[in-house]
Amino acid sequence: MHILTKLLLKNSHRGFTLLELMIVIVMLGVLAAISIPQLLGMVAKARETEIHNQIASLVRAENVYYLEHGKFAKINSTQMRNHEHGLDVAITNDKYNIRTTFASEYNAVRVKATALGEYQTSLKNYTAGLHYSGGIFASIICQTHDPGGDIVYIAQFTLSGDQPHAKCDLSKSRQIQ
Repeated sequence: MHILTKLLLKNSHRGFTLLELMIVIVMLGVLAAISIPQLLGMVAKARETEIHNQIASLVRAENVYYLEHGKFAKINSTQMRNHEHGLDVAITNDKYNIRTTFASEYNAVRVKATALGEYQTSLKNYTAGLHYSGGIFASIICQTHDPGGDIVYIAQFTLSGDQPHAKCDLSKSRQIQ
């Protein structure tokens, strides 16, 4: 017991060497270099998931609005930001410009979400579509392949008889829903 006490007291005053401290700092630097890009990718993925859920809610609200009023609601980005629209949904997103446009020949509405400012290089853009014909709705959500990708007409509408169809232009986007 006496030897153990002597060893504990002897080593209690000893500090770390400069070499040991440098090794720990280098290891922390390597871990940070590996984890920070992964973290940034996950932040972008979370923001994209948020906008996906928001535009899906907006499409459902457009569906209800059409059933109540017999037409789709056209909403610009200012009306969306200020909640000045007839839809029973509140969407607040400072990273995307969100608006709706019509495809009148198909009795359809598109919801477009384009990344703003500094986010254009890191976030993908989205277009959702809701098409009504013959008492049937068809909806779709499309995501661009690359951040800042072109969203013009990536949600496409067709009619097969009275059946409405919505699809993504696969050369510019991929189907989410």
